[in-house]
Amino acid sequence: DDQIESFLRYLRGQLEPFETFRTLILGSMLSTQSVEQTGTTLTLLNQGHETSAMYKREIAAYIGIPSGKRIWRLQQALQNSLEAVAPWYSPTTT
Repeated sequence: DDQIESFLRYLRGQLEPFETFRTLILGSMLSTQSVEQTGTTLTLLNQGHETSAMYKREIAAYIGIPSGKRIWRLQQALQNSLEAVAPWYSPTTT
């Protein structure tokens, strides 16, 4: 059904920037390796849990990445939607 495809594409499109942020930015930011080893200055932002969490929130907000309850709701909506249509749904795109 086109409406299901459209809704799933919308959810995935909303989640994609977060996944990219999590992989590229947070992965580097939370690394315990040195700048020389990682090749990125983002490792300098790893200054303990509270400070790193604050940096993460501020960077995500600045570049418009959904976070907190919004990201959780998007993830739940995608999971619930896929589970609801699983018995009869076969996606035409991935």
